[in-house]
Amino acid sequence: MTEHTLPETQIGSEDGDRETDAVLQSLADRRRRAALTQLLAARGSTPVDILATRVAAAETGGKAVDDGHRRDVALDLRHVHLPHLDAVGLIDLSDDGAIATERAARFERALGLAAGVADPDAAIDALADRRRRAVLRHVASNDGAMDLDALATRIAAESGVDRDAAALELHHCHLPKLDDAGFLAYDADDHRVDGVDAFPVDATLRDLIDWMGRDTTRSADGSPDGLRNIPL
Repeated sequence: MTEHTLPETQIGSEDGDRETDAVLQSLADRRRRAALTQLLAARGSTPVDILATRVAAAETGGKAVDDGHRRDVALDLRHVHLPHLDAVGLIDLSDDGAIATERAARFERALGLAAGVADPDAAIDALADRRRRAVLRHVASNDGAMDLDALATRIAAESGVDRDAAALELHHCHLPKLDDAGFLAYDADDHRVDGVDAFPVDATLRDLIDWMGRDTTRSADGSPDGLRNIPL
Protein backbone atom coordinates (compact mmCIF):
# COMPACT_ATOMS: atom_id res chain seq x y z
CA MET A 1 0.00 0.00 0.00
CA THR A 2 1.16 3.53 -0.70
CA GLU A 3 2.37 5.69 2.16
CA HIS A 4 0.31 8.81 1.58
CA THR A 5 1.53 12.36 2.11
CA LEU A 6 -1.57 13.35 4.13
CA PRO A 7 -1.80 11.88 7.63
CA GLU A 8 -4.97 10.97 9.46
CA THR A 9 -6.09 13.95 11.53
CA GLN A 10 -8.54 14.88 14.24
CA ILE A 11 -11.96 16.18 13.26
CA GLY A 12 -12.07 19.97 13.36
CA SER A 13 -8.31 20.37 13.60
CA GLU A 14 -6.27 22.82 11.59
CA ASP A 15 -4.40 19.91 10.04
CA GLY A 16 -7.75 18.41 9.05
CA ASP A 17 -8.73 21.61 7.27
CA ARG A 18 -5.43 21.63 5.38
CA GLU A 19 -6.05 18.01 4.44
CA THR A 20 -9.46 18.87 3.03
CA ASP A 21 -7.94 21.78 1.11
CA ALA A 22 -5.43 19.43 -0.51
CA VAL A 23 -8.04 16.82 -1.45
CA LEU A 24 -10.40 19.36 -3.02
CA GLN A 25 -7.54 21.12 -4.82
CA SER A 26 -6.64 17.75 -6.30
CA LEU A 27 -10.21 17.27 -7.53
CA ALA A 28 -10.35 20.69 -9.21
CA ASP A 29 -9.14 19.15 -12.48
CA ARG A 30 -11.36 17.54 -15.10
CA ARG A 31 -9.07 14.67 -16.12
CA ARG A 32 -8.18 13.90 -12.51
CA ARG A 33 -11.88 13.66 -11.63
CA ALA A 34 -12.49 11.45 -14.66
CA ALA A 35 -9.73 9.08 -13.58
CA LEU A 36 -11.01 8.86 -10.02
CA THR A 37 -14.58 8.33 -11.22
CA GLN A 38 -13.42 5.39 -13.35
CA LEU A 39 -11.44 3.90 -10.46
CA LEU A 40 -14.41 4.19 -8.12
CA ALA A 41 -16.58 2.41 -10.67
CA ALA A 42 -14.00 -0.34 -11.12
CA ARG A 43 -13.96 -1.23 -7.39
CA GLY A 44 -10.58 -2.87 -7.92
CA SER A 45 -7.06 -2.26 -9.19
CA THR A 46 -6.95 -1.02 -12.78
CA PRO A 47 -3.81 -0.98 -14.99
CA VAL A 48 -2.90 2.53 -16.11
CA ASP A 49 -3.23 1.71 -19.83
CA ILE A 50 -6.77 0.40 -19.33
CA LEU A 51 -7.64 3.41 -17.18
CA ALA A 52 -6.29 5.72 -19.88
CA THR A 53 -8.53 4.06 -22.48
CA ARG A 54 -11.59 4.56 -20.26
CA VAL A 55 -10.73 8.17 -19.45
CA ALA A 56 -10.08 8.98 -23.11
CA ALA A 57 -13.42 7.40 -24.06
CA ALA A 58 -15.20 9.49 -21.41
CA GLU A 59 -13.56 12.61 -22.77
CA THR A 60 -14.79 11.89 -26.28
CA GLY A 61 -18.31 11.06 -25.14
CA GLY A 62 -17.93 7.37 -25.84
CA LYS A 63 -16.74 7.83 -29.40
CA ALA A 64 -13.80 5.90 -30.86
CA VAL A 65 -10.45 6.91 -29.33
CA ASP A 66 -7.40 7.15 -31.56
CA ASP A 67 -4.05 5.79 -30.40
CA GLY A 68 -2.49 9.24 -30.14
CA HIS A 69 -5.15 10.50 -27.75
CA ARG A 70 -4.91 7.30 -25.68
CA ARG A 71 -1.12 7.61 -25.40
CA ASP A 72 -1.36 11.27 -24.38
CA VAL A 73 -3.90 10.45 -21.67
CA ALA A 74 -1.79 7.53 -20.41
CA LEU A 75 1.31 9.72 -20.12
CA ASP A 76 -0.65 12.47 -18.40
CA LEU A 77 -2.17 10.05 -15.92
CA ARG A 78 1.06 8.20 -15.21
CA HIS A 79 3.26 11.25 -14.67
CA VAL A 80 0.87 13.93 -13.38
CA HIS A 81 -2.61 13.01 -12.22
CA LEU A 82 -2.26 9.60 -10.61
CA PRO A 83 0.77 10.61 -8.48
CA HIS A 84 -1.20 13.66 -7.35
CA LEU A 85 -4.25 11.58 -6.39
CA ASP A 86 -1.98 9.09 -4.64
CA ALA A 87 -0.26 11.85 -2.64
CA VAL A 88 -3.55 13.06 -1.14
CA GLY A 89 -4.75 9.55 -0.35
CA LEU A 90 -7.53 9.22 -2.90
CA ILE A 91 -5.91 6.26 -4.65
CA ASP A 92 -3.26 3.64 -4.01
CA LEU A 93 -0.82 3.60 -6.94
CA SER A 94 1.50 0.71 -7.69
CA ASP A 95 3.38 -0.79 -10.62
CA ASP A 96 0.32 -2.98 -11.28
CA GLY A 97 -2.14 -0.08 -11.50
CA ALA A 98 -4.33 2.12 -9.32
CA ILE A 99 -7.22 1.54 -6.94
CA ALA A 100 -9.54 4.03 -5.25
CA THR A 101 -9.30 4.25 -1.45
CA GLU A 102 -12.00 4.51 1.21
CA ARG A 103 -11.21 8.21 1.38
CA ALA A 104 -12.11 8.56 -2.30
CA ALA A 105 -15.44 6.82 -1.70
CA ARG A 106 -16.40 9.59 0.70
CA PHE A 107 -16.00 12.12 -2.10
CA GLU A 108 -17.89 10.09 -4.71
CA ARG A 109 -21.08 12.10 -4.19
CA ALA A 110 -19.15 15.35 -4.75
CA LEU A 111 -17.76 14.01 -8.03
CA GLY A 112 -21.27 13.26 -9.25
CA LEU A 113 -22.55 16.67 -8.22
CA ALA A 114 -19.58 18.47 -9.78
CA ALA A 115 -20.32 16.79 -13.11
CA GLY A 116 -23.63 18.66 -13.23
CA VAL A 117 -22.18 22.12 -12.57
CA ALA A 118 -21.48 24.49 -15.45
CA ASP A 119 -17.83 25.00 -14.37
CA PRO A 120 -16.88 22.14 -12.01
CA ASP A 121 -13.20 23.13 -11.86
CA ALA A 122 -14.14 26.59 -10.56
CA ALA A 123 -16.74 25.21 -8.14
CA ILE A 124 -14.41 22.71 -6.49
CA ASP A 125 -11.50 25.16 -6.49
CA ALA A 126 -13.71 27.68 -4.68
CA LEU A 127 -14.40 25.07 -1.96
CA ALA A 128 -10.73 24.09 -1.68
CA ASP A 129 -9.96 26.69 0.98
CA ARG A 130 -10.93 26.38 4.64
CA ARG A 131 -11.70 30.12 4.89
CA ARG A 132 -14.17 29.98 2.00
CA ARG A 133 -15.87 26.90 3.46
CA ALA A 134 -16.16 28.82 6.75
CA VAL A 135 -17.77 31.73 4.89
CA LEU A 136 -20.49 29.48 3.48
CA ARG A 137 -21.07 27.94 6.89
CA HIS A 138 -21.43 31.32 8.61
CA VAL A 139 -23.68 32.79 5.93
CA ALA A 140 -25.94 29.73 6.07
CA SER A 141 -26.17 29.94 9.86
CA ASN A 142 -27.16 33.62 9.61
CA ASP A 143 -30.32 33.02 7.57
CA GLY A 144 -28.45 33.34 4.29
CA ALA A 145 -27.35 36.98 4.50
CA MET A 146 -24.55 38.92 6.24
CA ASP A 147 -22.63 42.14 5.93
CA LEU A 148 -18.87 42.07 5.47
CA ASP A 149 -18.06 43.46 8.93
CA ALA A 150 -20.09 40.81 10.74
CA LEU A 151 -18.63 38.03 8.61
CA ALA A 152 -15.07 39.29 9.11
CA THR A 153 -15.62 39.42 12.86
CA ARG A 154 -16.68 35.76 12.91
CA ILE A 155 -13.86 34.61 10.64
CA ALA A 156 -11.27 36.53 12.70
CA ALA A 157 -12.59 35.10 15.97
CA GLU A 158 -12.38 31.48 14.86
CA SER A 159 -9.07 31.76 12.99
CA GLY A 160 -7.20 34.09 15.33
CA VAL A 161 -6.37 36.69 12.68
CA ASP A 162 -6.84 40.45 12.78
CA ARG A 163 -10.42 41.46 11.90
CA ASP A 164 -9.37 44.17 9.43
CA ALA A 165 -7.00 41.76 7.71
CA ALA A 166 -9.79 39.18 7.52
CA ALA A 167 -12.15 41.78 6.01
CA LEU A 168 -9.62 42.72 3.33
CA GLU A 169 -8.97 39.09 2.43
CA LEU A 170 -12.69 38.36 2.27
CA HIS A 171 -13.43 41.45 0.15
CA HIS A 172 -10.61 41.03 -2.37
CA CYS A 173 -10.23 37.26 -2.55
CA HIS A 174 -12.68 34.83 -0.97
CA LEU A 175 -16.06 36.50 -1.54
CA PRO A 176 -15.41 37.33 -5.22
CA LYS A 177 -14.23 33.76 -5.83
CA LEU A 178 -17.32 32.26 -4.20
CA ASP A 179 -19.47 34.73 -6.15
CA ASP A 180 -17.81 33.79 -9.45
CA ALA A 181 -18.37 30.10 -8.72
CA GLY A 182 -22.07 30.74 -7.99
CA PHE A 183 -22.10 29.82 -4.29
CA LEU A 184 -23.24 33.24 -3.08
CA ALA A 185 -23.81 36.81 -4.26
CA TYR A 186 -21.44 39.51 -3.01
CA ASP A 187 -22.20 43.21 -3.48
CA ALA A 188 -18.76 44.78 -3.24
CA ASP A 189 -20.20 48.30 -3.03
CA ASP A 190 -22.66 47.62 -0.20
CA HIS A 191 -20.44 44.94 1.39
CA ARG A 192 -23.43 42.58 1.54
CA VAL A 193 -23.27 38.81 1.22
CA ASP A 194 -26.34 36.81 0.19
CA GLY A 195 -26.31 33.04 0.45
CA VAL A 196 -28.04 30.49 -1.74
CA ASP A 197 -31.39 30.96 -0.01
CA ALA A 198 -31.41 34.68 -0.85
CA PHE A 199 -30.93 34.53 -4.64
CA PRO A 200 -31.60 32.08 -7.49
CA VAL A 201 -28.92 29.39 -7.68
CA ASP A 202 -28.44 26.29 -9.77
CA ALA A 203 -29.95 23.27 -8.01
CA THR A 204 -26.75 21.26 -8.42
CA LEU A 205 -24.70 23.98 -6.75
CA ARG A 206 -27.16 23.96 -3.88
CA ASP A 207 -26.74 20.20 -3.56
CA LEU A 208 -22.96 20.61 -3.58
CA ILE A 209 -23.20 23.15 -0.76
CA ASP A 210 -25.46 20.79 1.19
CA TRP A 211 -23.02 17.92 0.66
CA MET A 212 -20.15 20.10 1.86
CA GLY A 213 -21.96 20.76 5.12
CA ARG A 214 -22.49 17.09 5.93
CA ASP A 215 -20.08 14.75 7.71
CA THR A 216 -17.84 13.32 4.99
CA THR A 217 -15.57 11.58 7.48
CA ARG A 218 -17.70 8.43 7.70
CA SER A 219 -17.00 5.17 5.99
CA ALA A 220 -18.58 4.51 2.60
CA ASP A 221 -21.36 2.52 4.29
CA GLY A 222 -22.19 5.49 6.54
CA SER A 223 -20.79 3.93 9.72
CA PRO A 224 -18.35 5.85 11.92
CA ASP A 225 -15.81 3.01 11.76
CA GLY A 226 -12.48 3.57 10.06
CA LEU A 227 -12.72 7.35 10.04
CA ARG A 228 -10.16 9.12 7.92
CA ASN A 229 -11.22 12.41 9.53
CA ILE A 230 -11.50 14.78 6.61
CA PRO A 231 -13.65 17.57 8.04
CA LEU A 232 -15.35 20.16 5.87
